[in-house]
Amino acid sequence: MGKRSGVILLASVVVAALAAGCGGGCGAGEGNDGMARATSKPPRAAATFRVCKPGPRGGGYRVRAFEISCQKVRRALPVMFDSARRVSVGNGEGVYRNDDGWTCLSQGMPRRVGFTLVLCVRGSQAILYRFA
Repeated sequence: MGKRSGVILLASVVVAALAAGCGGGCGAGEGNDGMARATSKPPRAAATFRVCKPGPRGGGYRVRAFEISCQKVRRALPVMFDSARRVSVGNGEGVYRNDDGWTCLSQGMPRRVGFTLVLCVRGSQAILYRFA
């Protein structure tokens, strides 16, 4: 997988996960109601990102988790990059994979913002966090 296709794939996962995380509360009245009425199946309740406390060595703050418990997030974050191999590097960002099956996109923000965003996905699980 090339650098560009890896970043595009990871970005697609983020958009899909964030869209599913709205659960009807984000952008209500922006066209989603018509789509739900047009289908014959009742709308499925969308899972949402939960807010997790990172723990004493959690690797960041403002942690969000999707389809993974906060307890598992607290265990995974401190060692997330211990076995990680760099897959690709771009301008201010990198894609990494670890031995536990996680693929992470790390994106450094400009100095004026002062933090780095990290998104890690494994199957349908996602952990999104930022740190200074």
